[in-house]
Amino acid sequence: VYRYDVVPPEDDAIVTYQSGMILRDVAIHPDDLQIDLWWSIDDAVERDFTVSVFLLGPAGLVAQLDAQPFVNQRPTSGWMVGEVVYDPHVLELVEGQGELPPGEYSVGVKVYAFEDAGLVVYPALDGSEFVIVGTVVR
Repeated sequence: VYRYDVVPPEDDAIVTYQSGMILRDVAIHPDDLQIDLWWSIDDAVERDFTVSVFLLGPAGLVAQLDAQPFVNQRPTSGWMVGEVVYDPHVLELVEGQGELPPGEYSVGVKVYAFEDAGLVVYPALDGSEFVIVGTVVR
């Protein structure tokens, strides 16, 4: 299956992470809590990174999904320079959260890897541990 997405030019990227991953575009589907990401790299990546996409409300974390890109099927070590990788995340409510109450929620994206030292977060180039990429209003 192929997707033919039109993404903004790399100069208009949303954020670049210290992992070398460049978040090119985001689409937020509030009804089913699906967050679509489009990634690329500007240099070969030798490590497989995990992407955490989450919702933050006034009381903190309300939904999250952590996975390697494209539902664990497109590890970053196999990406080609210049390739655009589609990465959907359907968020799961945190345990004990029956339903997402009405309100406004921030959508965050974080990149990390499991290394010998354990979990290592790769922040954005500006040093932010995660980046807010949009909102969900219910």
